[in-house]
Amino acid sequence: MPTDLAPPSNIRFRIIGVSMLMAFILYLDRVCLGEIVKSDSFARDVLLSDKELGDILGAFFFTYALFQIPTGWASDRFGARKVLTAYIVLWSVFTGMTGLMSSFAGLLVMRLLCGAAEAGAYPTSGAVIRRWIPLESRARASALVAFGGRIGGTLAPFLTAWMVIELGHWRRPLFV
Repeated sequence: MPTDLAPPSNIRFRIIGVSMLMAFILYLDRVCLGEIVKSDSFARDVLLSDKELGDILGAFFFTYALFQIPTGWASDRFGARKVLTAYIVLWSVFTGMTGLMSSFAGLLVMRLLCGAAEAGAYPTSGAVIRRWIPLESRARASALVAFGGRIGGTLAPFLTAWMVIELGHWRRPLFV
């Protein structure tokens, strides 16, 4: 047996773990504003009708659906690592900036931008899995990433409500 062969690496497990964490945070971000708009501090700061609230919350999903293909293409064209990093940074910045908005227009624009930035996360994650995970393990890897997102979506209402209460205002959880 040759001695110059490197021992097997655990990089695949780390890739799945980081992808699960990405999906967890993605769903936290996606769900948090839906909980924040129920808070007293939001209602006092931002005077919006129910229709305007619905438009703001729905805006995310409009651009999320619209940008799935272009963001997936960008990850194939420019490399999954760089592009996924950019998507995560962008959606994080836009989420934080949402906490700075006090108008319908500002909140709407931030949610549209969040949706566009988050649209590339799952297609890019799929490309990473395709590249790093052997064929016989890809279904399990994809399921684990999806599971990370579902855990994030499940815990987001509780974590968001807790942060609004503990931090004392609706804006602070968006920065966190």
